Amino acid sequence: MSPSLWPEPGQSAISIGYTLNSWVRDVAILNADNGIFFWYARYCTAENIVIAGRGGHYGFNLGGAQDCLVTRFSIENKSVHDASLSNMANSNVYSWGKGLEINFDHHQGASPGRADTVSSRDATASPAGVARRGGDGWLGRGG
Repeated sequence: MSPSLWPEPGQSAISIGYTLNSWVRDVAILNADNGIFFWYARYCTAENIVIAGRGGHYGFNLGGAQDCLVTRFSIENKSVHDASLSNMANSNVYSWGKGLEINFDHHQGASPGRADTVSSRDATASPAGVARRGGDGWLGRGG
């Protein structure tokens, strides 16, 4: 784990950067400030991931990532950004996730090509739908 850049206490669990065709599978992350980052990665997958314990800053962040998949995930805490896209990320998919109150956001750095699939029907969210906490872009609502 690496030291955090954000104000929450803790560490960052997994960061995969400038990588092509990689994966993270069957991992449980407990009490991390940040869960999994894909930084400028392409064709990467995170599958069967559990993020639990105290809340942090990011659950998942696909920053500048392209053609990445985050699937079959469970976010069992509340973070500032649970499932985020940032820094020109495009053609990424979040699917088959569940959590307490999942926040899908397009966070800073304008993520173009809004073909990203951030479907609230694949997620278990609060009764009011998917929450908005932070970010500066599109947000789908549960329904």
